[in-house]
Amino acid sequence: MAEQEPRQRWEALYRRMREGLATRAKHMEEALARIQNGELEALEALRREAHRLRGTAPSYGMLEIGEKAGELEEAIRSGKQALIDALTQALLSAIREELARDGGGEALSPPTFSPKWLLLEGRSVLAAEDDEATRRLLELALLNMAKMKGQVLRDGLELIEVMEKQAWVDLLVIDAMMPRMNGIDALNVLLKKGWISRVGCVVVLSATSLEEGGWSIPSDICFSWYRKPFRPSGFLDLLASKAQSKLKASPSSPPVAP
Repeated sequence: MAEQEPRQRWEALYRRMREGLATRAKHMEEALARIQNGELEALEALRREAHRLRGTAPSYGMLEIGEKAGELEEAIRSGKQALIDALTQALLSAIREELARDGGGEALSPPTFSPKWLLLEGRSVLAAEDDEATRRLLELALLNMAKMKGQVLRDGLELIEVMEKQAWVDLLVIDAMMPRMNGIDALNVLLKKGWISRVGCVVVLSATSLEEGGWSIPSDICFSWYRKPFRPSGFLDLLASKAQSKLKASPSSPPVAP
């Protein structure tokens, strides 16, 4: 398939995100029914759906869905059982309202090029993200808009398998919470094996803060923590603003322009 322009890709991703909302709503309704029947193990399935929407929906302009999803996830995390039914229904209502709307003006605004992104062009990148909607956003931002060179993988285990063969990567972008191997565990493997020396800078994405997750990161590596949600343009602006001071020059990557 020929590479699409950022505008067309963004609009296609937005349509796909909206089309997937009905499936996610169905999964949450099924999980809630199981919880109401006493199957408390379904709480984790409900939390995962809320977590994904919390981190993804606002990136596409669906702010209310993201807000309601965050409230539901926090209620499940803190064991506030009495609130779960009402918060799930509020989230489902927000999804139904979104699906009933035509278009979505702000969300369909195409990304516009920024000269700052030239600082990233041609640099190597590996990313790992399990959520498909966010993974496609990362592909759009890093590979299409910033013209970096690399790939976006599905989880931390795939990242480790690829990193084993890499001599150098300018930028790692990893989601904190993924199946098989999450981003924090993947980072710890890189540290243990000494492969972190092959990396210019690490960016971890998460809908929660470092403190909320109870994670700790060594202070002697180039590291940044970015809270989801993000939009491609804003995300690249943040990366570019750190490029000169954070990303190391390497034989495989051109030096950052002054």
